[in-house]
Amino acid sequence: MRFIGGIFEWMEMRRRRRNMETAVIFGIGCGGMLICGIIMVIVGSIINAVETGTVRATYGEYAGSCQSMPVGKGDEANILDAETPRQILLLTASTQRRHTWHSDLPAQWQAENEAEVSLIGCVEEEEILLETCEYQQESPEGFFTVRVERQQNQVTIALIHPDTARVIDSLTVLGSEPDDCPDDEEVTASSDQTGSEVEWDDFAEWIESYVFDD
Repeated sequence: MRFIGGIFEWMEMRRRRRNMETAVIFGIGCGGMLICGIIMVIVGSIINAVETGTVRATYGEYAGSCQSMPVGKGDEANILDAETPRQILLLTASTQRRHTWHSDLPAQWQAENEAEVSLIGCVEEEEILLETCEYQQESPEGFFTVRVERQQNQVTIALIHPDTARVIDSLTVLGSEPDDCPDDEEVTASSDQTGSEVEWDDFAEWIESYVFDD
């Protein structure tokens, strides 16, 4: 009996050791993920701060043109009377940072400094919630609710006069809708389901008409 009891005791000690090792590994993994997340936030903040400083230094007062997304009815008469192609500054709405699409502009369209700005585009990106799909899933502790949110990407660009901030025109483009709500057996955790991204090419022809419009 002592022999059997010793085997059970050894097995129990081994089980506890394995549980402890698993807990340590899990803790290290979670800690590593947390540290990586913090580093990414810090790096992102630094990058944003550097870009904001660069835009302020390069474009002066125009840097703050899109801190509030322009609203109101557009009027093509509000466009600056300037030589074409008008050079444009694309800013991300609610910031003082250039939108990534600014670098996608043809070189002759890009305003590289304050003196070259003849047109400003404020770019606002949103995710529109179309539907929330709810599922009741079973666990050893009972039932819990899982949600899948169907979202659609939406981008609006408002073109404004650089000095008066009057709206010239605006265009809103939607990405494709996401797939329908998945079947119950396919869902194990809450998540987002998003359709296709809106691309610069969706706006290029529209903006070109104002870059070259006389």
